[in-house]
Amino acid sequence: MIDKELTKNFILVINNFISEKECNNIINKYSPQEIETPEGFKHTGYDSVTINKDSSFLKNIMIKIEEAISLYIKQYPVINWTPDKWRLKNLIFKHFKKNKSFNYFHSEHSLDHPHRILNIMIYLSTHKCGTEFHDGLLILSHIGRLIIFPSYFTHTHKGQVCPEKKDRYLLGGYYEIQ
Repeated sequence: MIDKELTKNFILVINNFISEKECNNIINKYSPQEIETPEGFKHTGYDSVTINKDSSFLKNIMIKIEEAISLYIKQYPVINWTPDKWRLKNLIFKHFKKNKSFNYFHSEHSLDHPHRILNIMIYLSTHKCGTEFHDGLLILSHIGRLIIFPSYFTHTHKGQVCPEKKDRYLLGGYYEIQ
């Protein structure tokens, strides 16, 4: 289940985390919405919808996410050395239109988001691009693949533009200190 070649540097990758059918159901439920990007918003290039993690629609996926977090803790027990309890705040459905991506290096822990400690991303579509980390590691977007990694500067990353000029979809979220 774990792709050990991609599991390094506090990054956990689980292939086939959710099925293609589950991915398509998420895309069909959330992609028809067109979201206006607020004026001055830095992260242009994608539409996003924040999803209530307690939604009955996501119940089975949330169970799987919690199992993956347990696996992450087993793989990297130092995560529990944080001084506070942490939890998944919410999930975000992201739709990147063709030729668009979050294509500048960034980390999720920032002045605007000082409580984030872990990122999770579930790729809902397959492409010849993915998430590129500053150290050169590239994790390709593959339908149903989950990646979990720290939110800090040590895991600065960016998305890549799809060379196939296709729309891309993912489900992401942040574990944050309560």
